[in-house]
Amino acid sequence: MRDEEYMTAVATAMRAAGRLTELGLTEEEVSVLTEQFNPLVKIQRKAWAIPVARSGRHPYSAVEVHFEIRRRGDLRLDCELAPRMGTEKRQDQAAIAPLLKLKQQLITSLRHAVTAQKGELRATWAGAHSVPTALMAMKFNLGLPTEHKPQELAQAVISIIVAMNALIERTVGNVRANAAADH
Repeated sequence: MRDEEYMTAVATAMRAAGRLTELGLTEEEVSVLTEQFNPLVKIQRKAWAIPVARSGRHPYSAVEVHFEIRRRGDLRLDCELAPRMGTEKRQDQAAIAPLLKLKQQLITSLRHAVTAQKGELRATWAGAHSVPTALMAMKFNLGLPTEHKPQELAQAVISIIVAMNALIERTVGNVRANAAADH
């Protein structure tokens, strides 16, 4: 099965499972992106974003958290400025410095919250960069065999999203409130 077919099968299985709607996820929030170098599945919610004021000096409207399945058997939680415009390094660094700071606070807070779960989520950020332009907050060990079906990956991903949803919402809310208090 080609990568695009595999990712489409994973997204379809996730939508069909029905548990995502319990979390408030719509079908559009589980998307297969094919414009990338390799197809991927992106899972995002509006509740997982912190809106930011647009400026004439930067094109961003939010700092968002989302899950990505980039490879077979792989799940990561990313945090990035949205909408994605390629690398943040190409933007006016002075203009986006407050956004990068907010993004770094969000990544750090998510890691602390997951650490408090005492390994139940099998998350790691070993090898993740700690620079503000880094995207990956963490990745997850899904415990899948090398050869697995898209439906098996979909079920493993759903279980992580179910376990992480309230934690992400709470963390985003706390970081949003702290950012508002700082202004």
